[in-house]
Amino acid sequence: METLKIETNWINSIMPDGLPLKSTTIITGPGGSGKPLIGEIFVSAWLKKGGSVVFLSLQYPNKEFISESIKGIANINLSDYNDKIVFVQLDTDIDDIKEIDKNTINANLVKSEVWNKALEMASSR
Repeated sequence: METLKIETNWINSIMPDGLPLKSTTIITGPGGSGKPLIGEIFVSAWLKKGGSVVFLSLQYPNKEFISESIKGIANINLSDYNDKIVFVQLDTDIDDIKEIDKNTINANLVKSEVWNKALEMASSR
């Protein structure tokens, strides 16, 4: 299986073979255990290797918050990867989807049909 090597020593001690690609990886733990931080480290490694990312902003207030968090945790500037990133932000004040710019989609993700449509739109970019 192909893997993504993470350039963080403590992650390499836990996952010496790297993060498995083309599979599903679930990160679980109690509140405050650092799940988003681990995800941000994986995202930064993936982007550095040429991958692309769709961010679903459900618990974060906006894409600027995510960008600043990743910059602080993984020392990566997301604006350097604009062609590889799409943000899908939760917006329950709209009925469907609103394209903000080429990297940002606001969507009422509470509706399952909108959720699927937003993910398809983001993935196609």
